[in-house]
Amino acid sequence: MINTKKRKFIFKIEQKWFYNEINGIDIFKFVKYIQFQKETKPRCFVKNVTYTLQSDLTVDEATIMQSYSTTVRNEIRRSIKDKNIFTEISPLQFLDFYNPFALLKKLKVYTPKEFDEYGSDLFTTGAFIENKLVAAHSYLLDKQKGIVRLLLSCSSQLYTENISKSFVARANKGLHYTDMLMFKAQGFILYDWGGVSNKIDPTLEGIRKFKEGFGGELVECISYSSYFYSLLFKLASKIKV
Repeated sequence: MINTKKRKFIFKIEQKWFYNEINGIDIFKFVKYIQFQKETKPRCFVKNVTYTLQSDLTVDEATIMQSYSTTVRNEIRRSIKDKNIFTEISPLQFLDFYNPFALLKKLKVYTPKEFDEYGSDLFTTGAFIENKLVAAHSYLLDKQKGIVRLLLSCSSQLYTENISKSFVARANKGLHYTDMLMFKAQGFILYDWGGVSNKIDPTLEGIRKFKEGFGGELVECISYSSYFYSLLFKLASKIKV
C-alpha cells in the first residue's frame, strides 16, 4: 500500500493506493483511495471507474516476452542489438527530461517537491543511446503487495542523424521490457501500466495501442474519494488550478 500526502491550496490531502480497507475517519478528510482492492462500496464516498492493463510478473521471462505482439518483440530485440543502456536514474534526472516533454505535449509539469512526496515509493529509470537519455519512466512501488505502477513516461522528441525516431521508439520499448524483468527479479508480481482510456479518443488511441502491444490484461479500477476531496478537485478544475 502507498500513502502520499500533499497540499492543495491550504488543505492537506491524501492519496491511498491499493488499500483493502477504508478508515472511517477519512470521511471527514480530503482523501482518495486509488485502485481500491475490494468490491464492497464504502458509504459516504464518491466512486470513480477507470481502466488499466496489468502484466503478470510471476511467469518466466520467456512467457513475458511471448505475451508481447510480434512487432514489440522484434523491436525489443533490436533495441538490445542497438547496445542501449537501461538503468536507474535519479528523480531529478527524470524531471529534467520529462518536463520539456510535458510542455511540448501540454501535460502537467512536476516540481521536485511533488516527486519528493512519493518518498521511497518512487522509482525512476532511463534508456541511453550514446550516453544521451532518450526515454524515461517513473513508477510507484507497493512493496507490500508486490505491485509496480507506471506513473509517468516520456521519450525524446529531438532526433539527430545518429539518434532517429525509430531508435528512440525501440529504446523506449526495450526500457519497459528491462524494467519488467528488473521488478520481477526484485519480487514484484504485477506490472500496472498506469491506466488506459476505454473511450474512443483519437488523442489517446496511440497510447492505448502502445500499451496493448505488451499484452497486459484489461482490468477495471475502482477509486473512492471522500466528499471533501471530490468537492475540492471540482472547484480546482473550474478555476484551472
